[in-house]
Amino acid sequence: MSRIDYSSWLKLSLSISNLRLDKNNPRIPYYIPTKTTKDILSYLFEQENIENLAENIVDKGFINHEPIYVTKENDYYVVIEGNRRISALKCLLNPSQAPSVKLTRKFEKLKNKLGNDLIDKVEVYVASSRIDAQNVLFELHAEGKLQWNRQQKNNFIVDAGATSGESIEEIAARFNVKPSEIQDSVQEYYLNRYFTELGLPTDIEEKALNTNFSLTNLSRLVNTNLFKQITGFKINDGKLQTQISKNKFNYLISYFVKDIIDKIVVTSLDDDRFYLDINKHTPVLFFDRYIKNTSLPFITSESICSVAELISSQTKQLDEFYFIGCDLQLTTINSRLEGFKQGLSKAGLKLNDDWIISADYRENRGYELIKQVHRKLGRLPKAIFTPSCNILQEILSYLVEINAKQKDIYLCSYDHNIYFDYICYPIDAIAQDYASMAKACVDTTNKLINFKPLKNRTIFIKPQIVWDSKQQGS
Repeated sequence: MSRIDYSSWLKLSLSISNLRLDKNNPRIPYYIPTKTTKDILSYLFEQENIENLAENIVDKGFINHEPIYVTKENDYYVVIEGNRRISALKCLLNPSQAPSVKLTRKFEKLKNKLGNDLIDKVEVYVASSRIDAQNVLFELHAEGKLQWNRQQKNNFIVDAGATSGESIEEIAARFNVKPSEIQDSVQEYYLNRYFTELGLPTDIEEKALNTNFSLTNLSRLVNTNLFKQITGFKINDGKLQTQISKNKFNYLISYFVKDIIDKIVVTSLDDDRFYLDINKHTPVLFFDRYIKNTSLPFITSESICSVAELISSQTKQLDEFYFIGCDLQLTTINSRLEGFKQGLSKAGLKLNDDWIISADYRENRGYELIKQVHRKLGRLPKAIFTPSCNILQEILSYLVEINAKQKDIYLCSYDHNIYFDYICYPIDAIAQDYASMAKACVDTTNKLINFKPLKNRTIFIKPQIVWDSKQQGS
């Protein structure tokens, strides 16, 4: 695809009442009707905090900090980027458009409060086409600060392909990402749409279609070699295909969906009620991961003090330090972030919020995150700490790809790996004491199954720091 000339896009001042909300807004799930403006407003008010946005506009004024993009379709200007803001402005201009009597009354009061400051026009950029505007949306919402949730990103990717007729490889090239990322989004989109064909109980189906449902977990399960060998599962021309009967396939997907909802299949641990029920008849011991403030016993590596020591020792020579990680809801990762912050503070370096880069984990996420930072800064960050070895491996693949030099970046990580000794970049890393962790696990398990009291229910095993940069620098 040829380079887009954004400078050629017109900048116009258009009437809000003449702007149309986007029926293909990625924020709106496929099963929500979007035939009318009322349909769209009803969903956005319920899910996207339009009411609070309108209140902020009234109290603080309309700050057009991010451009509003539109495209002309069938003689109408359709809002491609800025639907939330335009929704709020439409209802302030005409309160009867608010989706309920209660909201109409509230917006009448807000409109009166604005008085002569009522906003009836806004400046917009007119994209040459919806396809060209998609490149801007991807930068803002798939990779930037205003990120969509997983389902919204998947909706966007599939719609982008449907609009342009491009292949997965062509879409990936247009958005400058790996084809596997686009493939994952397409697969998750069609799996999500398939939920309504499973015959799930209404309450389970509602939870599965909710944006909080972990499509990432389901994607991992169906992408295992074992599952694919048994079922022959694949997506072909927008359809799920298998080599087993539909009843058997539906049973397996339904089983996975229910287990994910019941948190039997988990990546995050945020509630111990399920495990407390098990503990009534079977002893439960958390190993490595644990739940904050749980009464159940756990064994894990100490993180806060060791990470703070690692970071503070190197920060004295730096004026920036990035944390790149995933799944901050995990107690282990969150503790490593806390250690990172304490290390910066100990060294006298004030934390910049932009230095904390995180997202839900999926394959190659570390590669994607460092790539985003590189593009944003126009250079590599001076220093990076990763809270897990797999993220560092993916970052290293990007550094090798761009032929980054040792002097360009300082790297450190939690989880030392022996392969660090065989790569060209010096990496200071925290090595967990697996032998002591294993011994503590065996000793604690023996006490639990023999109903002996535990002297310590929270066991933090001290790791050690492997100073690779000091060895190579000596």
